[in-house]
Amino acid sequence: MFQATASGAGKSTLVAALCSALRREGYSVAPFKTQNMSLNSYVANRGGPNDEGGEMAVAQAVQAIAAGEEPSVDMNPILLKPRGNLTSSLVINGKWVGDYSVNSYYDEVVKTGLKIASEAINRLKGHDFLVLEGAGSPAEINLYDRDIANMRTAELANSPVIIIGDIERGGVFASLYGTYSLLREDWKKYVKGFIINKMGGDPSLLGDGPSKLTGMTGVPVLGVLPYSEGLQSWWEDSLDVKGWGKGPIEVAVIDYPGASIMTDLEPLRYETDVKLKLVKDPREIGEPDIVVLPGSKSTRSDLRWMREKGLDETVRALHREGKVVVGICGGAQMLGSSLNDPMGYEGEAPGESPGLGLLPHTTTFSDEKVVRRVKVTYASGLTVTVDGFEIHKGRVDWNADWKVGGGRPLFTMADGSPEGFAGRNVYATLVHHAFFYNDALRRDLLNEIRKSKGLPQENAAPPTNPLTGVIASVLKAEQLLRESGTLDKIMEVIEAGLPRHPSEIEGCGRLPHHNSDSCPRTRLHRVLPVSARRRRARLRSLSLFLSRPRNATAGGRFDFGLRPRGSGGI
Repeated sequence: MFQATASGAGKSTLVAALCSALRREGYSVAPFKTQNMSLNSYVANRGGPNDEGGEMAVAQAVQAIAAGEEPSVDMNPILLKPRGNLTSSLVINGKWVGDYSVNSYYDEVVKTGLKIASEAINRLKGHDFLVLEGAGSPAEINLYDRDIANMRTAELANSPVIIIGDIERGGVFASLYGTYSLLREDWKKYVKGFIINKMGGDPSLLGDGPSKLTGMTGVPVLGVLPYSEGLQSWWEDSLDVKGWGKGPIEVAVIDYPGASIMTDLEPLRYETDVKLKLVKDPREIGEPDIVVLPGSKSTRSDLRWMREKGLDETVRALHREGKVVVGICGGAQMLGSSLNDPMGYEGEAPGESPGLGLLPHTTTFSDEKVVRRVKVTYASGLTVTVDGFEIHKGRVDWNADWKVGGGRPLFTMADGSPEGFAGRNVYATLVHHAFFYNDALRRDLLNEIRKSKGLPQENAAPPTNPLTGVIASVLKAEQLLRESGTLDKIMEVIEAGLPRHPSEIEGCGRLPHHNSDSCPRTRLHRVLPVSARRRRARLRSLSLFLSRPRNATAGGRFDFGLRPRGSGGI
C-alpha cells in the first residue's frame, strides 16, 4: 500500500506505475482505494454488488488501465464529490446515495466504510495482486477515529505500507519522520519503507540523511526518485488543471468553483496551435476563439457565481462577436433559458434560475441520476464514433433547441436518438469525453478557426487516445522505478510478506492436499518467482511496451496478507 506525507506527493502515479510493472511480469493486478475525493469521476461498466458499474474516481480508472484491467467501481467503492459549503455528493459502489455534510458523513457513513471496503476487496479476489492507495496523510491525529482510507485499510488488508515524501516541497525528512512518529504504535508495524519522490538534483546531496532517518525509525528508505518534467495524470479536480500551449488559437475555460470532469479538455493538449487558459474573472479572458463551460457539480450555484463575477455577460458578449461557445453537461445546461431545481440539488435553495439564454432549452433536475457509458457519433465526411459517458441529474429538452434554436443535433446515440445541439457558434452536449475527443468534430471546429485566422488547416486531426499522455507518464514513472532500483526494493517488501513455499515449512507436503489445487500455498507458489535474483533479472530485461500480452497464471493468486478479517478471505 502506498501512503504519503501529504496530498500530491505522487501516490496515484506510483500505484499506476507498480500496476504496470506487475502486469508486465505476467500477473493479474488491480488498484484499490477505499475512499477518494474527486470532482473528476469516471463511469465504469462493471463492479459493485450486482456488477452494474457506475461512478468511480478517475485516478483508479487510470491505474486499472495501466494494470491492463477494465475499470471497476470495486477499485474505489467510496467516492466523495465536493459541492461546497462543507457538503459532498456521496457515491457508494458506483451509485449516488445522497449529499452529506462533513459531520453527517462521519456520523452515518464512516462506521460502515470498512465493511464496504472489505466487500469490494473480496470482489477483486481473482487478482494476483492488489496495489492499495491511501488518501492525504495517515498522520492526521484529529481524524484517527474517522480515517478509513489509510492505516485502517492497511490493517484490514494486512498490507505492508510504503510512505512517500515529496522533497520538492522541502522538509522531506521532517515530514517522513513526523508522519511515522505520529502514527499509532500498533500501526507502525505495517510501515516497511519510505520513498523520497521528486528529487530535483543529485541524490548524493542527501548525504547520510536517508540512513539517519532509518536509524531513527527503523524503516529503510527504499529509493530516491528523480523529478521528471511532464509527468501527468488525469486530474482529480480543477485545482490540478494548469493552462498549456502557446499557439495562436486561444481556448478560455470558465473555472467556476464546482467545475468537474475537466478531463474533457485533455485532447486539446495535443493540438500544437492551441493555447488553453482557465478564467475566473472577466479581466482574464482576453479575446479567445473558443469559450468552454465545463461540467459542474453545482450547476445553479456556479451560474450564480458567474453572474456575481460578470462572466455571464462576458460569455454572451463574446458569442455576439462570433466566438464559439461550448457547453458540456452542466455547462450545456447553463446555456439554456432556465434551470428548474424543485428539490434544490444544484447548490441553491429549491427554485428556478435563469440560464444564459444562448439556447431556448430548459433543464429540470430530479433525484434520478443518469450514470452510463454511451457511444455517440458525429457525421461529417468520415463518420466518427466515440465512447463517452453521462453523469447528470438534469434533463434537457433539446427539442426546443432544434425547433427554434436555429441548429441541429450534435450527436447520434447508439440507439439512433439525437443528442446535443450545434448551430450559431454554439455547441452543447451532456456527454463527457465526446466533444473534444471526437477527432472529426475537433478537426472541423479548429479548421474553421484556422481559416478565419489565416492559419494552415489540418486535413485530418491526429487520432486522439484519451489516455495517450497519461499512459506515457505511467510508463515513464515505471521506468524511473526500475532505473533507480526502487522497484527491486518494493518487490522485496512484497516478497517479505508472502507466505513461505510449502517445501520451506516443516511438515508441509506430508498431507495429500498439499500436492493439489486445494492447498492455497501450492496454488500461490505456482506463480511465485523462484528467487528474487531471477525475478529482478527478468524485470530489468522486460520491454516497456504496454501492449505486451499478459500471461495467464497457473491458478491461485498472490496474497501478501490481503485478507479482510472476519471474511472468507480473498
